[in-house]
Amino acid sequence: MRVRVLLALFVVLAGACSARIDVTIPPPPVAERVRLAAHYLAEHVDANGRFAYLVHADGLPTPQEYSMARHAGALYTIAFYALETGDRDVLPALRRGLDYVRKNHVRTFGAHRELSAVFPDPGEEDTFWKKQPAQGDSIAKLGTSALMLAALALTRRVDPDSAPLDEMRRFARFILYMQYLSGRFSDRYRDGERDDVTYSIYSPSQSTYALALLFAVDPDLDWLDAAARGALYLVESQRAMREQPTDHWLLMTYEAMAPCFSRLEDGDEVRTTLLDHCARIAEAMAQDQRLAGKTVTPFGAFDIDGNSCGTSARLEGLLGLRLALPPGRSGLARTLDRVIAPALSFVCRCQLTDGPLKGGFIFSRQPAPAGLSAEQVDEFKRCRREIRIDYVAHPIGALLRYQKTLAPAGAAPVRR
Repeated sequence: MRVRVLLALFVVLAGACSARIDVTIPPPPVAERVRLAAHYLAEHVDANGRFAYLVHADGLPTPQEYSMARHAGALYTIAFYALETGDRDVLPALRRGLDYVRKNHVRTFGAHRELSAVFPDPGEEDTFWKKQPAQGDSIAKLGTSALMLAALALTRRVDPDSAPLDEMRRFARFILYMQYLSGRFSDRYRDGERDDVTYSIYSPSQSTYALALLFAVDPDLDWLDAAARGALYLVESQRAMREQPTDHWLLMTYEAMAPCFSRLEDGDEVRTTLLDHCARIAEAMAQDQRLAGKTVTPFGAFDIDGNSCGTSARLEGLLGLRLALPPGRSGLARTLDRVIAPALSFVCRCQLTDGPLKGGFIFSRQPAPAGLSAEQVDEFKRCRREIRIDYVAHPIGALLRYQKTLAPAGAAPVRR
């Protein structure tokens, strides 16, 4: 009922803007949508701990690809779901997924074997990125190890025996090793040293987020200080860019750090600087949504191809920021509320709610964008009904946060 009331209020406020806006959420309720999606992920982890990474809703063949970053991100999401709902039925799949990474891709190194990182299989990962694997390459990507740390930090809170502190600290020390004094992160560890040739938009903020999550279960100020330095460097570097990156992980970093700013020596300044920048990110997302709304039906997506994954990833950040928003930021609150409701409605309409793949989210419900070649149109039509693990993981994070915004003040979370 509260969902409908909130969305109805949005319609009253925004109805005059466009007759095409539809912010209703079709059945089933949000809580059931979350459960279906989380169990989709858990049921698609095989006995060895690997996900059914990419499937097609209509049974068509899909490319043979895999991303360890998305594997780790899906594990983080399962742990987040278990923490927020108390549903322990997903824990066996979470344990298998973590063990798969440990057995096949984690290497511990350093002078005292104090660092751990995830090293994906070069052939598999490079096939995903459409590159030829380099002979003998041994590469650990910062973001993949950060997402593994995030998964472990949340697992620690629901299943402590499956996430030893020593293991998490080795991943955290790897992240700190990859950080310069300025706060900047190196994106890759290659053949025994940091590699600054490549740059990822998201791996630095995935790292700050993971360190903040770790601090919640292992309150060592080294983790929090590194998260703060990394976040402040991102604020400075993103301000200098021609276009504001829509960095949802930095919004989630603010969410995770919100209870901890007082532990920093200059915590008030860090909070204000980061929050002001998060407001700029939110406004950039709102602008993208307005532009996409001229071509995408139903309204709510953030890009012209109606990408459910990109929309739900941004929703995770926007809702995390909304949850952590301090008093006195009513203008930002209005911006967030204006963007969140139609985006949530859009994402929910991309979920399958019955059949053998129920709980999954397809890439898009949108017809092929104008201007594509005939070959590109055919490819888009094939891809739009694909279900990849991150297409499912991001909506879970968004919907769980949305449920928290609706809970009465002081109410305990609803658990199964």
